[in-house]
Amino acid sequence: MGRFTLPPELAGHFLGVGSLVESYFGEAMDYVLNLALPYAYQRPKLPEEDMIRQFGALLDGFERDGTFIYDITLDAFNEMIEDEDSLFPEKTHFHSLYDLKDKGPFTYFKAQMTAPASMCYSIRDSSGLQHLTPQMFRFFASFIERVGKGYLEHFRDVVKTLFVCVDDPALGFVVEMIEAEKAPGLTPKHIMKVTDGMVSQFEVPLYHYCYDWRALESEGIHLLWESSPKIAHLDMVSYPPDIEPNQAELINRFLEQGGGIALGVLPNTDSAYEEPVLDVFKSSLTKTLNLLNTSGVDLNLLENNSLVSTQCGLSGASPQLSREIHLADAKYPEIVSQAFRNLS
Repeated sequence: MGRFTLPPELAGHFLGVGSLVESYFGEAMDYVLNLALPYAYQRPKLPEEDMIRQFGALLDGFERDGTFIYDITLDAFNEMIEDEDSLFPEKTHFHSLYDLKDKGPFTYFKAQMTAPASMCYSIRDSSGLQHLTPQMFRFFASFIERVGKGYLEHFRDVVKTLFVCVDDPALGFVVEMIEAEKAPGLTPKHIMKVTDGMVSQFEVPLYHYCYDWRALESEGIHLLWESSPKIAHLDMVSYPPDIEPNQAELINRFLEQGGGIALGVLPNTDSAYEEPVLDVFKSSLTKTLNLLNTSGVDLNLLENNSLVSTQCGLSGASPQLSREIHLADAKYPEIVSQAFRNLS
């Protein structure tokens, strides 16, 4: 993967994770389009836009009675591996990919797709077994890579710089199953290497991990910081960066090589907002930067290579909170800049 740099005008701006609470598409369009980095969003309230179903629906025979079931045939496997043609979700399963495109052109735009490891974990065969085998990981890696090609084709004429995030919420569970010897033939290092190779086709690759990023280690390496440069979206609310100096040094190296971090400092539920959004943002950001600084992360490197975000998606927030968080985007960069200055 080539070295990339976060465009300077985006530093400190808001990165939308992807899921929103609204059930009617148009409710969110205005505030998403108002962002410095607009993005395609999913509405989990609509079953059709579930993050597994919206891609799995492209597979013949996928899903039975609302359960994510897929029985692979040899012909289907070979066709997926050998065919390099692009794939693209149907509008029924991802409305915003279509409707937001019509609002272009865009200087910057973000889309997301589900990682192959999370697809393997979430889909079972008819006997109830998860698809956690080397063969099925290869199948879903080829599948999602072809979806990525579809993204590039779909947005080619309307987006100057396309950000694509690989959403991998189940990776931690997959690693646990590998370590428990319940996924023979798979290794965490191989999974991350293949995932990295898959996203190398994008000008600005991103990676979203929902759980404890601090402990994402296997076989003596940190699976994130010792992988190819990308923008890593991380939950800093549930998993504050009180890390050891050796991990801080890995982060510094990651940043030096062109990586970036989307700091998930904004809580994603209404109950966490006893104060206004910007006050909660300032407090959480300050706490996060203090911990990173104390741990040894180079804030000079981080400042120009960071975005801000919610800790995860906003499907559990109220529409009002979601709107307030997005509409504050114009104010985030100055708050971020001041927070860094306070620690310089």
